[in-house]
Amino acid sequence: ATALGAMSFGAEGGEPFVNKDWNAIMRSWAPKYNHIIVSTNGWYCDEERVKELAEIGVDTINVSLDSGDPELHDLFRRQTDSYQKVMDTIKWARKYGLGIILNTTVSRFNLYTNGLIKILEFGQRERLLVNILFGKGVGGFREKDAMLKPKDFEAFEKIAAPFDYWHIHHSGRLKANQSRVGCPGMNEMLNFTPYGDAIICANNHVYLGNVVDEPLLVATEFEVVVL
Repeated sequence: ATALGAMSFGAEGGEPFVNKDWNAIMRSWAPKYNHIIVSTNGWYCDEERVKELAEIGVDTINVSLDSGDPELHDLFRRQTDSYQKVMDTIKWARKYGLGIILNTTVSRFNLYTNGLIKILEFGQRERLLVNILFGKGVGGFREKDAMLKPKDFEAFEKIAAPFDYWHIHHSGRLKANQSRVGCPGMNEMLNFTPYGDAIICANNHVYLGNVVDEPLLVATEFEVVVL
């Protein structure tokens, strides 16, 4: 990947720390030379693990926070003490010099709650970017009326307008980091499943090939045919 020009590597999930080889995987990304990001719900983080991330050379930790109300966050995550785990992870990340981003999934479950406003207030107060992800009809949201409707998107814009430390991840107005309008998938990013499958991104499961069966350069070569 680095030979092909990759400079940033990220571990996301599910939960990266469920993988017993997480340490070796992150070290293989040459943290001394590349930007390393880890996304976590905080449940498997303690001070020693966060310290180890810093020692490995991880640059940024993305922590999932879905409500500023501890009870609502725990209910959403279906695990008590999840909110406290997030707060502890943020505290330790600061202690060991890791960058911090808050990943917040906005759905019809939390859009109209004070918990969302508390997250935006927390980001503003602590100067932490709140990365807004809109709920999709997959996983725990499958067959639930969770996805935002047009009027809900309008409501979100009004709720978030007074705050500065947030942005929308995949807003429908995609712009690649290289300042080109459009989807960054295959333009400047790739996603991989734990089984080696290369896909355009986590939101677009266009299959490109498998790096277990063939080299990355071969797996990601494809031809676009316009009919």
